[in-house]
Amino acid sequence: MIAPGVPLLDPAIFKYLDVFKCIMLREHDSTLLPDLADALGPESLPKFLTLFAGVTFKVPGRKVLENAARDAAIYSEMKGNVSPEVVAVRHGVSTSEALAINTRVRRIMEEVLGG
Repeated sequence: MIAPGVPLLDPAIFKYLDVFKCIMLREHDSTLLPDLADALGPESLPKFLTLFAGVTFKVPGRKVLENAARDAAIYSEMKGNVSPEVVAVRHGVSTSEALAINTRVRRIMEEVLGG
């Protein structure tokens, strides 16, 4: 979340987005910024850059993201009273794995959201 009073970068500065991307590639060793610009689009890019200017972060690998999405689905489906056996088949895990994932994610949710 952007702190109150912190202005967004003016979207008008991205009028020449192609030129901006070339400058970032050549002069700032920001090789992923053009890809982010394409993915986010000119509407979201100013907010992203305002939030993360000067910050280095790491995006988890694809397998980690896929497992997190699977685990979220398993937890949500079991919370919605879908049987562990059905959930396990749907997501290609054993019933015991589905139950363990559900327990782990439930603890995470309690820790993060409280209660």
